[in-house]
Amino acid sequence: LVEIPGSPLHPGQTTEAELAYPEELKPAVVFVTSSQADTIVGPAPKSYLDMMTKNGTDYIWHLLEDTWHDHTSVKPHLYNYLRMIFQ
Repeated sequence: LVEIPGSPLHPGQTTEAELAYPEELKPAVVFVTSSQADTIVGPAPKSYLDMMTKNGTDYIWHLLEDTWHDHTSVKPHLYNYLRMIFQ
């Protein structure tokens, strides 16, 4: 949860250093989901990706274009996540 500029509700609880994992603590997979049309989270998901890329953390990004901050995003994100973990 990085800072969302201009949002008093999201002052930021995660630092860039916290998205860098030592080899023994690297997660098996980091799955980041977002939608370009979601005005609630704005650029925050892209911020996570930028930090993880800078820190050398591998991730999978599932980006939707026209869904919002509701079931229209949750359903496809959850569907794809479940397909990945139960392959």
